Amino acid sequence: MVGNSGLRSQLYRVRVRDGALTQVTFGDHSLSDWTYDSESGRHFGRFANEHSPGEIHEIDPRTGVLRQRSAIYSTALSGVTLPKQRAFTWSAADGQELEGLLVYPVGYQTGQRYPLVTITHGGPRSSAQFGSWNASRYVPVLAGQGYAVFLPNHRGGTGYGDAFMRAMVGNYFRNAHTDVLSGVDALVANEIADADRLIKMGWSAGGHMTNRLITMTHRFVAASSGAGVADWVSLFGESDRRSGRIPWFGGTPWQENAPLPSYRSQSPVFDAWKVRTPTLFWSGGDDERVPPTQAILMFRAVRDTGTPTALYLGKGEPHNFRQPSHKLFKINRELAWYAEHLGRDAYEADLPAIDPRTEDSGSDGTAP
Repeated sequence: MVGNSGLRSQLYRVRVRDGALTQVTFGDHSLSDWTYDSESGRHFGRFANEHSPGEIHEIDPRTGVLRQRSAIYSTALSGVTLPKQRAFTWSAADGQELEGLLVYPVGYQTGQRYPLVTITHGGPRSSAQFGSWNASRYVPVLAGQGYAVFLPNHRGGTGYGDAFMRAMVGNYFRNAHTDVLSGVDALVANEIADADRLIKMGWSAGGHMTNRLITMTHRFVAASSGAGVADWVSLFGESDRRSGRIPWFGGTPWQENAPLPSYRSQSPVFDAWKVRTPTLFWSGGDDERVPPTQAILMFRAVRDTGTPTALYLGKGEPHNFRQPSHKLFKINRELAWYAEHLGRDAYEADLPAIDPRTEDSGSDGTAP
């Protein structure tokens, strides 16, 4: 079986008679697509790490030794300088030990502070892991642009035990958001991050977190929120997924004696009047998980504060962008946004900035 242990995922062997667990693989990597061929007794899996998005390896189930069986990315990455990835640990205000993935900017020099992009994971029942080659995060690109990148594993996520994951029960934003901020503080204290050059981004639950943080702090000079919640009540009615959210609020929003104060207090749109962080909002036009009305709500609310903002709706896109042109457009638009609000030289795209005609920065936030 494959098990998630924080920043890593490994292959484990379970003894049927007593449930004894033995770890088979070791290392700073994430394992996916594990396959076992019962006829030959051979195990295969994709291992992603700081050097590779995931080559196929054969796994010796007795020793855990890995033998690479594919070279899909060797040509594409030949001659490319990739950033270093390290586990970073810190303590939350209440003493909870936390960790996240720290990606150093290419050319990192000890003692020099760098602009920091903090990316929170989706789920939230998930975790950031070594590799993190997800196209929506484009971590190596950010590092190549001179940014340090921080992917914190806050409470409510997986890989650290049941109590850690259940920390959101009864209150989605009990401590997850302060976990993230304490991690940023620790990177500033460790003289890695520049406190005056902080950026926040994320998608889905990472967008929820972004929306929450920009309503409670002005520390971030720029942000980008993808498929993030604005109002939990309307999302409960719109989304294709509801039951999994009930424990966070203590019931449905339409039951007798509904816990509406909980829903409202955790809905970022009601605090949007506090936002001063220039923020981009994104959504798939056909997203059924977090429908585009959530991004439209946050965009309009932030726009009314006079804070710089823009909204982009990916035509025909589901919960995650699939069209390469839309993904590329998002990357280039975000890099330009960050450079602008950091006061850096204007960002010039290394690849054509393909406009998918989904930009919505009109006067009323509706698609042209």
